[in-house]
Amino acid sequence: MLKARGIRWHQTELLPADADSLRTQAESALKPHMAFVGEELLTRVDLHQLGFPESGPLGLVTYGSAVAEVQYALLDLKSKARIETAKVNQTLSVENMKQYQSDLTYGMLLAFLNSQRLAERLKVIDSNIQRNSEILKMAEAKQRSGAGIPTDVLRAKGLVSLENMKRLDTMTNFKKSLRDLGTLLGLSSIDENLEPLSLKVIGIDAKDHFAKTGVDERPDVRAAELTVQAARHMKSESEYELDPRVEFLGDVGVGGVSLLQGQGSNLVGILGIQVKFPIFDGYYYTAKMQQAEIQVTKAELQAQHTRLDSESQIYNALDQLETSRLAADLASEQVQLATEELNVARRRFTTGVTSGMDLASSQANLSSALNNYIDIVFGYEVSKVSYFRSIGEFDSYFDLEKKK
Repeated sequence: MLKARGIRWHQTELLPADADSLRTQAESALKPHMAFVGEELLTRVDLHQLGFPESGPLGLVTYGSAVAEVQYALLDLKSKARIETAKVNQTLSVENMKQYQSDLTYGMLLAFLNSQRLAERLKVIDSNIQRNSEILKMAEAKQRSGAGIPTDVLRAKGLVSLENMKRLDTMTNFKKSLRDLGTLLGLSSIDENLEPLSLKVIGIDAKDHFAKTGVDERPDVRAAELTVQAARHMKSESEYELDPRVEFLGDVGVGGVSLLQGQGSNLVGILGIQVKFPIFDGYYYTAKMQQAEIQVTKAELQAQHTRLDSESQIYNALDQLETSRLAADLASEQVQLATEELNVARRRFTTGVTSGMDLASSQANLSSALNNYIDIVFGYEVSKVSYFRSIGEFDSYFDLEKKK
């Protein structure tokens, strides 16, 4: 859906096309350039001095020419270096596109997981409202029988009201998350009936991963290395500024003088070689070469940082996966214990052994345990998405989700 309808996804697909056009522009510098040039000059002269009778026309003379202008670079090392830079930038644009698309996919999955998390929270709130309503009914029944405590009824009503307020706030956030997801997918609306958020454990060994692929498949790592290549070509381009540029120049066409009473034209043309190189430029090119050298150094340092940061991201994602998996087991056990505690408290309240405060406390413990479990499952799924983003490969993630 993101690839088919996503507006920002389609925007990223324009990056290679833009780089292709820039490469074509760079390559045009070494190809012949032709242009049509037409001129017509009008002047007033003394026709008598030119041998014409004084009674001639108005004394207007025109000179016209129509030529084809040709220009072709015979030696242009700067343009050659610029073409090499454009070729690298063309490949770089593809990697940048992949990185942007990876970021969009990551954002889409986070938005979807957040919508699932809020949907699960709504289910917990609805269960809380139902259980607190039951507590309210039991408290009112005990009060009518004369065995109840007035504060138990008030406390139960307060809990029901509180959960209803929570539901309003959570529902607002849920609808907003669906709209955000729809914007990423290029849709005006999203169905509220989402797949339930569930724990889908995967087994990944960090040593096995780095032994097979490392970080070489990440688009940002490849893009950083290509940026170094582009910076080096741009450095060469600046160095070639001081080299001579040799061009073939030529004009071929017709031209001549014409009077108002007659006209004539001749074949005209000029051919030549133009050599151009700087003698003194106020140290402009020297400063430009120094700047290019700095850009190369910056690109090399950034490439090293990107590689190290990528490896750190993978290790962090794997550590978070393992931590979230262990935490999910503990959170699940906590939910079971809180459920048992609530059942015991309900029986004790029914028999009059305990007060409504204890029952409400047990209900709050269960609600907290359920929300904690939802957050941990959400965290695990986010860590999973972060891992596949860190290795620059989301196809494996979607294949894994299909199998699950």
